[in-house]
Amino acid sequence: MAAAVPPKAVGKSVPDSVIEEAIGGATTGSQPVAGKGVEVAPSAPKLKVSATRVVGKVFYRGSDGIDYVCSGSAVNSTNKNMVFTAGHCVHGGPGQSWASNWQFVPYYDHGSRPYGTWWAETLVAFNGWINSGNFGYDVGIVITSPNSSGELVNAVGGLGIQWNYPKDRFMVAMGYPAAGAFDGQWQYFCSATTSQRSSSVTDQIKMPCNMTGGSSGGPWIFGKDDNVYYSGYVNGVNSNTERRDNPTEMRSPYFATWVGDAFNTYSSY
Repeated sequence: MAAAVPPKAVGKSVPDSVIEEAIGGATTGSQPVAGKGVEVAPSAPKLKVSATRVVGKVFYRGSDGIDYVCSGSAVNSTNKNMVFTAGHCVHGGPGQSWASNWQFVPYYDHGSRPYGTWWAETLVAFNGWINSGNFGYDVGIVITSPNSSGELVNAVGGLGIQWNYPKDRFMVAMGYPAAGAFDGQWQYFCSATTSQRSSSVTDQIKMPCNMTGGSSGGPWIFGKDDNVYYSGYVNGVNSNTERRDNPTEMRSPYFATWVGDAFNTYSSY
């Protein structure tokens, strides 16, 4: 964790609705936007798909007092300070509490923080995750405080966001996996056409992927252009896998109206 004394973030639980079985009302909540920062060359060999400054590494302390890592993405919002991540990266779930010392580091690269660090001001998780541990609601929204570079999205850019779109879309999942064969020092990605998790589990989507712990909260991006670092729309987040070690499948909550409602509520927060 960084040595600076962090501000105390306020946790907010928000209601969730019954996840829609029928897909309808496809909505684009915001458009991708560029930031003002100068592009920084990575220290590792750059894979065009994987390296983007709108994706970052998350550091925080859990309510159990242990330090953890996750991933997240800057999302264009009215306040220009929004990060999307997994719900379990901001709240421990049933019987636990909110994370502390929560920080987002765009384009984290083997210990380097080329664009700086943004500390959490407000943590948002859904009741379905907080009270029931339902991975179908494993989404977190974080409002960060501006740092010396200003608002997060103005500094590094931000993805757009979409919800209520079909479950079978070609998307790129990104993050900082830190377990197993991965060390958490650089961005990795998986890309595939997504599908519903199963006939009986309709509140999640899945894709073939071997990313491990630490990648949680990283974005599932629709419409990513390899030549435009901020392109695409977040339409999911890395949530859980079919097994902890050597996974072959990554899952995300299906982004339905409840995600859009929370985005709209906290976009100007």
